[in-house]
Amino acid sequence: MEFRIFLPQLRREELKLSPLYSEYERVLSSLMAAFGSLNGSIPENREDTYLIGGCHFGVKNRAGKKLEIKIRTAKLNFNVEQWKKVKLGKKTVSHYKDEILDLISQDSDQQLPEDAQYIMAEKFLKVQKSRRTKLLGDISKEICHISIPENDRLWISFAIEGSLDGIHNFLCARAEIYHDSYLLIEALRIAAAIARIDSNFLPVVAGYPTWVRVASNSLKNIDEFYSILRSVDAFLTEVKSSTKVIAESATGSSDRLIPEQTQAVAAADTNFEDDRKCCFKFC
Repeated sequence: MEFRIFLPQLRREELKLSPLYSEYERVLSSLMAAFGSLNGSIPENREDTYLIGGCHFGVKNRAGKKLEIKIRTAKLNFNVEQWKKVKLGKKTVSHYKDEILDLISQDSDQQLPEDAQYIMAEKFLKVQKSRRTKLLGDISKEICHISIPENDRLWISFAIEGSLDGIHNFLCARAEIYHDSYLLIEALRIAAAIARIDSNFLPVVAGYPTWVRVASNSLKNIDEFYSILRSVDAFLTEVKSSTKVIAESATGSSDRLIPEQTQAVAAADTNFEDDRKCCFKFC
């Protein structure tokens, strides 16, 4: 099981745009420092090339070697996903079209008419990664710094792998137990608020195939943009609800895990019932 989020990093000039941006930078910096326990692990640096396809499957060339396909077999609560990986070969993606479509048909939790079109189009995104992973108890934690050669926007991905219970316990734990999980949720909440005024700042709570669509500017329309943003909102609501239940069970109260939130964080927690009334640019 895998839980993964992608957070855009701020460009220097964006820090001065509003207090919301500077608060995001503060929380994200604290989050990266909290994940510092992974610094003892050996970094893995490589360049992968991803097919721009659907959110339910991904094809990539790992470090210039063989192609492999990753198929989403289940999407569970808290946006936890289950994936099946199959190695293909060294030929073109279109050469494996029938095999890929058969695998999607047999194992994927979703099938779309445009799947074949994605495969035949053979549009790709090159991604440079520097990732660290470490096994901590019953979960594996990962931090990955991501850059795209033709784009100056840097990204950072945080992932948790393990059992469903192990991932849930990490996401919903009290802050004194997993301080990094609290910071992760706060950074995601602020990023979602920024995305409502800048559509180029869309965070992702899903695997690489969804992020590739966002990072390559391949979203079909505004509805797909909102679908991803509302998926983030739904995840934040689910975590907040479950964390409150755990806190009440442990302490008999529903006090927030960290004493105070700044005005910027509180504003980021606003529930936007009608996103279409927000004024922003969609590119």
